[in-house]
Amino acid sequence: MTRFAVLLLADAFIVVLLRTVYGEARQLSAALQPLVGSAYPMIELVLAVFLGLWLMGTYGAGDHRRDVGKVFTGGAAGIILVGWSPLWASPSVARLLALGAAASAVAIVLVFERLLVEVLVYRARARAAHAPRALLVGPSADARRALLASPFTIQSEFHVLGYVATEPRSPADALGGVGEFVEVLATLDVDTVIFAGHIEETLFHDLLTIADAAGCHAYSLARPATLTGYVPELVWLRGVPLVQLTRPGLHGQQLLIKRIIDVTVAATGLIVLAPLLVAIGLAVGLSSPGPIIFRQRRVGSGGRQFDILKFRSMVDGADEQRSELAAASIYQDGRLFKMPGDPRVTPLGAFLRRTSFDELPQLWNVLKGEMSLVGPRPPLPSEVALYEEHHYSRFDMKPGITGPWQVNGRNRVTDFDEVIRLETAYLRRWGIWKDVAILLRTIPVVLKMEGAH
Repeated sequence: MTRFAVLLLADAFIVVLLRTVYGEARQLSAALQPLVGSAYPMIELVLAVFLGLWLMGTYGAGDHRRDVGKVFTGGAAGIILVGWSPLWASPSVARLLALGAAASAVAIVLVFERLLVEVLVYRARARAAHAPRALLVGPSADARRALLASPFTIQSEFHVLGYVATEPRSPADALGGVGEFVEVLATLDVDTVIFAGHIEETLFHDLLTIADAAGCHAYSLARPATLTGYVPELVWLRGVPLVQLTRPGLHGQQLLIKRIIDVTVAATGLIVLAPLLVAIGLAVGLSSPGPIIFRQRRVGSGGRQFDILKFRSMVDGADEQRSELAAASIYQDGRLFKMPGDPRVTPLGAFLRRTSFDELPQLWNVLKGEMSLVGPRPPLPSEVALYEEHHYSRFDMKPGITGPWQVNGRNRVTDFDEVIRLETAYLRRWGIWKDVAILLRTIPVVLKMEGAH
């Protein structure tokens, strides 16, 4: 109830504030009216935005309340719900654009409001003074592993008291065995029980019944949550609950939206940047002998190979020298290669690499459908030959010009499994606004030349 009340009051305050500011602005300048749209009633606005956010599940206890895509969609849907009727009665392009601008503006401010609330709540509850008092129950190995999971290490989410082991003889670090379960619940004033690992069905039913009778919230930590690259989803079939295990991937509608944006931005970029592309091409051709455009085989979506395009930043024939320089790579892993002070890089090429101008020809790869604006970076076939099975999750979507690796440290992230984790997390929770966020975060990274070699 506290969480619901805080979020509802914060959302209502933002809507009222924006509506008031908009009303004052309209009184000062009549020119704003055709740009912003009709005057929305205050009560209807608050209720409509609340309905949109509630339908998206952003008032619940899980991650939805801080999910950027869901908060944005819910807020925008609320504004559209109110503004759709006058638009339908008197349609026009100006009104449609005005409604879209109003919905986007309110939704963006709501996203920042939710992020601010999250920060303030975390700081206020960082010592777990008001966090649920949680008890883990399960085999000792599974319980210890669960204690390291992020929901239980961030103390504003749960104040984990320890675990009860289900083995016949409980280890020394456990609070007790199943025989002491009732006593532990009462003594430690537990209000949340989290089951981890495999527990025999009859024992699980008994423990769950006891936890429920004690008034505790009960959670079960899904085993597949620990498997790299797979997402568990509960599916009901004829009354039987099944946990469907799927690799993260984009569905048809998402792929269509992503492709439309890729084509639009890539085509616009090639046209707008044409003078710059020509200037860089001339500079590369005059600075050193060799082709202006460097082509290299890379592995893309589904394992299909394609030729990636770059402005040549190295001397001609640099690829043949790579094996000789492998020992100087900043990565200790043969699946990644990057060398600071690479002797093959030309003086102009060093500048192109620091500014990422050498990547601009990949807009043509995006236009052809071989790449996307945002996604995992495409590896070399020789690097893929060293992959383990779970690394192939990189190929579940098109490679990108930029991606989660680039904006989370670029070449400073030297652990290949960490690269895979970043890319899998991006794919698992993909949304159009996540792509927009990565593109926006790429700009300061490029301007600061962070981690570039």
